[in-house]
Amino acid sequence: MATEAIERKIQIEAITVETNEARIDDNLTMKRVSPKVDVLQILEPVRRKLASIEAERIISVIEKTIDKLEKVTLLPHISYNLSRFSVALGLELTCAIREHVRLEQHFYYTVTKLIEADHPEHEEDQSGKHKVKTKVERYNNFTLLQQALGSSVKNIIRLFEGTPSACQIIQTECRARKPLCTGLILALKKLRNFVFGRLLISPVEEKDKTEFVENIILQDKQNTVIIATLEAELAAAIKDKENEMLKKNEIIRKLKNNLLQLDLFSEDSIRQIKQDSEKQQQGDQKDSEGRIVKLQEEIAQLRTQLNNSITEHRSTEQALRRRKFKTETEIENWIQKYDADIEEKQVYFFCLEVFLSLFLQ
Repeated sequence: MATEAIERKIQIEAITVETNEARIDDNLTMKRVSPKVDVLQILEPVRRKLASIEAERIISVIEKTIDKLEKVTLLPHISYNLSRFSVALGLELTCAIREHVRLEQHFYYTVTKLIEADHPEHEEDQSGKHKVKTKVERYNNFTLLQQALGSSVKNIIRLFEGTPSACQIIQTECRARKPLCTGLILALKKLRNFVFGRLLISPVEEKDKTEFVENIILQDKQNTVIIATLEAELAAAIKDKENEMLKKNEIIRKLKNNLLQLDLFSEDSIRQIKQDSEKQQQGDQKDSEGRIVKLQEEIAQLRTQLNNSITEHRSTEQALRRRKFKTETEIENWIQKYDADIEEKQVYFFCLEVFLSLFLQ
């Protein structure tokens, strides 16, 4: 009876293994359909640094433009609070900003006059020739002031580059920048990142990536058709597997009933094994109690030896402590004697120095 139960148990394990293998085959089929290539990794630039000097110059020009723009857009805030920043900026930079403010005011005044000159109702009392002459002069002044403002801005940027501490101070005032200027700076930074990304990719790589994307799209369409076909086949295979699983489950149920009967017949053997184990446990317990008594005696003996050793070395320890105290006392006396000798010599050298100074005078 026991042999038949073991054979049935082996049959159950074989059926379970076949079921797991079928599930693994289904998972492998789904994995074969998935792509093996990391598309995003292929589309990324191969290089992380610029390969040519021309590309580095382009990026350098954009970065310098952004840096200059960050300084220039803070000029209105700095000029309005010039008294607060004057110490940190320095005299030369402060004077340059004041000169820039003066030119800016003169420029706005000239622009206002040019706008008024374009409306005849403001100059009805002047002759036509005088009007033309005044307008030409104001336009020339406008051009000169425009050039002067440009030169002033360049000079201020040059002075900022020569004063790193001033650059650090104005960078903390970035919140005072106008939203329009902030948007322009952000747009230039995005432009820099975009240009940097484009410069990392050569025309040949761009062409290869375009062809690769087109191939991926075509392959995706083909894979869609294949997946639809495989899904239909998978549905049919799953249905067949379910029918087969129902049959195998019925076999497993019958084998479980047989195993239950086997468990009932094996209770006697289990009871006998428990009795034997209890006897063995009682014997082991007696042996362990004898061993514990022996170990306790050894511990008491070792504790007695330890106390004897402590008593034996206590006198030696006291002698060493007395010797240490005597040595420390002698060292302290020598130190006091050395300090006294040094003080006497310092007094002697001081008197000798005073005597020599008086002698030389």
